[in-house]
Amino acid sequence: MAKGILNIIKVNDTKVKINLQKIEDEFSIKKPAPINTTTSLKTPAKPSKISFLTSQRQQNISVVLGKIRMKIDDIIDSFILYNTSKLTPKTCELLL
Repeated sequence: MAKGILNIIKVNDTKVKINLQKIEDEFSIKKPAPINTTTSLKTPAKPSKISFLTSQRQQNISVVLGKIRMKIDDIIDSFILYNTSKLTPKTCELLL
């Protein structure tokens, strides 16, 4: 007959002291921190889309780029290389 661990060790469970407060503290669900309603009401809602340009400014840029009829990369290269054959004073005025 196999002897279990409890059969080998004599346990006197009448003298066991259990700290119920410590058990409750360890295994209970912690209360969430109180929400400060004054700061939560003052926070503005985040915009769904962040844009550096207004819609009107974006439309104006599209119109100017349509008049110039050059790719953005070509415009940038013309500025960097100071290519006056592609980038005339009139197109520079349009871009400003």
